[in-house]
Amino acid sequence: MHTTNAHYINDISKEVWSIIEHSHSLADTLLATERDLKIEFKGKVYATDATGKPLKNKFNQSMYTKEYAQQYHKLLHGMVEKQMRLAIYELGCFWYTAWVNAGKPDMQKLDAATLTHGSSVALSAAYKAWLKGKVIDLKPYKEF
Repeated sequence: MHTTNAHYINDISKEVWSIIEHSHSLADTLLATERDLKIEFKGKVYATDATGKPLKNKFNQSMYTKEYAQQYHKLLHGMVEKQMRLAIYELGCFWYTAWVNAGKPDMQKLDAATLTHGSSVALSAAYKAWLKGKVIDLKPYKEF
């Protein structure tokens, strides 16, 4: 499963508000699911170490148990993945619209040949993964 091709956005403000309204429409489902699941899991929501101390991620936030996270995902029926795919698609539409509005400049002329070659190799790998419904971790180039 992959996103569809980007389209030109005729009205940027309308598109932004459409995204906001759609995202907001999911809030009740998301919050009600979380509330009910926390009741069901009765204190077994967050992962702990052997001493019972809550485990923290690199942002110093409590980590959910694997069981809780899996059940939450299941109850949301893929909502998070759908929203991520929608975000990817919408971002592509905004970039495409900006490119069209800029007069469809030849992007190959913007980078030095070595950067363009490196970018085309990375783009090819990303495109092949996209066709298979996958997203790959692209590493940024070092500038200095």
